[in-house]
Amino acid sequence: MKSQSLSQFFFSVLLFTILTTSVLSITCPPEYTDEVNYTNAKTRYIVSLKKSEQSSSDVETHFAYLRDCMNRILVYSSQVDYHGTINDTIISENQKVIYILKTVNIYYGWFDPNYVVERLSKLEIVNSAEKDQKVSIN
Repeated sequence: MKSQSLSQFFFSVLLFTILTTSVLSITCPPEYTDEVNYTNAKTRYIVSLKKSEQSSSDVETHFAYLRDCMNRILVYSSQVDYHGTINDTIISENQKVIYILKTVNIYYGWFDPNYVVERLSKLEIVNSAEKDQKVSIN
């Protein structure tokens, strides 16, 4: 009797793990998960997002995908100049940071140029993605 309940417990845990994994993998669109295939993220881009009636929820979804699917650190600000640090790296030089200027609907982020051309710039929410002329890594 005890072994049957133990086996039901393990089956339940296994089923829960499988369901959780499949749900999580469905929530990240390939436009965001494919970034791992682009390994030359040495260019910082200024990304402008489109404004529309529903853009607020679309923008929040886009930022959630950047955070959850691309493992980026989101930093919200109202200032163009930023001097803070994250993990002892200046925010503007930290390749994991997406620096968001919410008031003007743009953000700064480090991406592989091929990813920007092939994926990021083609997203419905993205208006434009231009290289930041001030910053790059050799």
